[in-house]
Amino acid sequence: MIGWISIAVGVEFLGFSLISLFSGIFQGYFLWYGAYIGLILHYVLIHIFLSIRFKGYVPGILTSVIFLFPGIWILYKAEQILHFWKNTICMPFRYYTNVYLLSGTSQTYGLLV
Repeated sequence: MIGWISIAVGVEFLGFSLISLFSGIFQGYFLWYGAYIGLILHYVLIHIFLSIRFKGYVPGILTSVIFLFPGIWILYKAEQILHFWKNTICMPFRYYTNVYLLSGTSQTYGLLV
């Protein structure tokens, strides 16, 4: 079980690193910003809430707590620098809702409960 968790963390790191690299190369930070929001939501929804639910240690809880507030600060500063509006930030969520949920293809990927 531990080996699979390590592989998942490595894949997550590689994916976010590639998104960051290509965002820097092509000067398009919209994808990076969305991925970083996903990372912060991952901290809260997966690690912190699971720790509260199971009333015990969940791998990654210490890292999540340590990096949660600096991560929110980085998002705030990035929003100021990149001048993203609230509608721009919500655009990927609207796309997901319109394309996947309304078409029913999300059941293929296990996104609906």
